This record gives sequence, structure tokens and C-alpha cells, in this order.
Amino acid sequence: MSETAPEAELLRVLLRARESARDALTPAECELILETCRDVAAMAPDLPGEQPSLAARHGAELLLELSLPHVDGSLREELAGAVETMAERRGL
Repeated sequence: MSETAPEAELLRVLLRARESARDALTPAECELILETCRDVAAMAPDLPGEQPSLAARHGAELLLELSLPHVDGSLREELAGAVETMAERRGL
């Protein structure tokens, strides 16, 4: 998988997001979202349990909620789902 493929998945989620949810984000918040999701997906192989990709999803959702509590909950869920998909594509 190319280095930009994970970000492309996350950017697709942001672009498909409801306009009101997307427009409420600053550029710095968008970067924080991308960085958080990228980091969680990268750690997925080291997460405990039989389903590390699912653990990555829950971890991403929790970290996004803690760092950006004002972000729309459905957007956080979609982003977390993208993290899970990224982890699954890596063969987890």
C-alpha cells in the first residue's frame, strides 16, 4: 500500500461529510484528525486482542472524541471506520 493511500481514505471521509460538520473544522483540526487517525492505524498491529483492526477503530474514535469533542459524532464514527478499514487492508 502506498504511503498516501491511508490519507486518501481519510480525506474521502472528510469530503463526503455533511457540509455543516466539515465547515466547522479549522485547518489545524483537520491536520489533527489526519495525524491521529494515521497514528492509530500505524499502531494497529501492536494492539492487543484478536481483532486489532476493531481495536484501532475504537481507539481512533476515543482519541478523536477526547481531542476534538465538538466534532460531529457521526463524522468521528466514519473516520474511525476508515481507520479500521486501513488496518484491515494492512492484513490485520
